[in-house]
Amino acid sequence: MFFNFLSGAHGVPWKFLFLCISALIMIHYMLVDIQLNDEAIPETPKVVEGAAIIPNPTPPKHAGSAGTFDEFKAMLGIFSGTETSNSEDASLSEDTTSSETLGPGHRLKKPFLGSKQDTRDDEYVSVCMAVKDQQKDLPEFFTHHYYHLGIKRFYIMDDGSDPPLSEMEDLGIPREHVTFQYFNKTEHTRYMQEHVYKLCVEKYRSNHTWMAFIDADEYLEMTGKENLNEFLESYEEDEHVGAVYVSWMTHSSAGLLSRPKSVRQAYIDCIWDGEGHNVQGKTIAKLSLYDGPNTVHQVRCKDGAIVVDENGIKAPVRRYSPTRNRIALHHYALKSREEYQEKVDRGNAMSDPKNWGFWDSVEGMAGIECLSMTEYYP
Repeated sequence: MFFNFLSGAHGVPWKFLFLCISALIMIHYMLVDIQLNDEAIPETPKVVEGAAIIPNPTPPKHAGSAGTFDEFKAMLGIFSGTETSNSEDASLSEDTTSSETLGPGHRLKKPFLGSKQDTRDDEYVSVCMAVKDQQKDLPEFFTHHYYHLGIKRFYIMDDGSDPPLSEMEDLGIPREHVTFQYFNKTEHTRYMQEHVYKLCVEKYRSNHTWMAFIDADEYLEMTGKENLNEFLESYEEDEHVGAVYVSWMTHSSAGLLSRPKSVRQAYIDCIWDGEGHNVQGKTIAKLSLYDGPNTVHQVRCKDGAIVVDENGIKAPVRRYSPTRNRIALHHYALKSREEYQEKVDRGNAMSDPKNWGFWDSVEGMAGIECLSMTEYYP
């Protein structure tokens, strides 16, 4: 009866319905289930059995260029105070957090050596440095080495600054820990840096066991579990060790155009190791075995003693495979373009002023992110 209805005078011919349904199915198949001819069909990659699938490399994370320190602060979030604790931070106990030195916007800071890690009250290690017209650089240098390295004596050999560095009002640390000696233009020698190193030892050898010969743009960092005193004590009784050579970690300009508020917070881009500037470093000398400067980088030792690296191995002036597992020397060789121009203008204590070719050589090796110095406060 149903088919009679479809084929009746008042019904719809069943052949017509069949054709309509078939047409709709074909249209659906053409429009939905197949791709248009002009649409690219993705090629299925061939999988070779047993072959390892190599993922695309993650883009390197570098310190982007920034013209102001505020841009760096925004990039790092170091002073914003808006960071939320992650699971690792949440696992820290209240006792651990309270024993650390916390700075603005920082969750956990490296502690003051003066509070719990400084194992000596005497001036076991000192710093001797030739400086000229670096009034703006010294406060942070003093602050870092006094509070975080436990160094309590700084000999500032002022190579004709105008005004003299001794007239600085705020040194960042108690003034009694800094000794100034001024040299006028008539007292300047061709190799002034080596000259003042010898003077420091002649005048103050009996006051200290060790003396570091570094510059105002070089910052020591203890990268292992020891503090500086403990590290040096491990070599104190070894009569074959006359000095320890600390390898550079050279920092680029990080794209800054003008002077930032903090060297350690701003310059977070370093150069790679290899046949570049990181092959060199500076020396911390055992004064009982000091026999004069070899270069500004190393000293001569007497009684057959040698200069060793952090591992106790004899260190050449150029270490092509530098290590920094116990101690490092961060060399802020360029800083911003503004500061580098000041460096070029004032010259240096070895009558060999830097030029813009040196800038290019450092910038050409840059691209290694280095954030460890941003962890220090103050």
